[in-house]
Amino acid sequence: MTLASERHAGDEPPGVRSLRVPARVDDALRALLVLAAAPEAVPVKLTEVSDAEHLSPRFLSTVLVALRDHGLVHSHRGAMGGYWLARPADEITVADVYDAVDARPPVPVPGSEVTVDLWQQLETELRARLSSVTVADLLR
Repeated sequence: MTLASERHAGDEPPGVRSLRVPARVDDALRALLVLAAAPEAVPVKLTEVSDAEHLSPRFLSTVLVALRDHGLVHSHRGAMGGYWLARPADEITVADVYDAVDARPPVPVPGSEVTVDLWQQLETELRARLSSVTVADLLR
């Protein structure tokens, strides 16, 4: 599976622009996919997730803490510990992940009345789409 964060400039077809997604969101989704692929309620060690997705364990730890704080994963410390999904993969949406790990505050939309309406409509449509895609959908 090729993920957006693994792509490089010039890999896209001419005339196509990428949506700019915070790396933290993409990394959180990738971590959740590893957890979703594991047997149900079996803890997956941080190092297993970081090795599987080539992510920094230190950075991944902060992402998993945010996911845990938002009720998307559970964790247990110790030799038999690790992380596992707190809800079924088909109940965790991309919007849930975005909300959990993207701590940037909303900013006012610049522009005229016409362009502000456009950006707000696009934001609403994007939010609806992110709310309709689950971790299970991505795992398929």
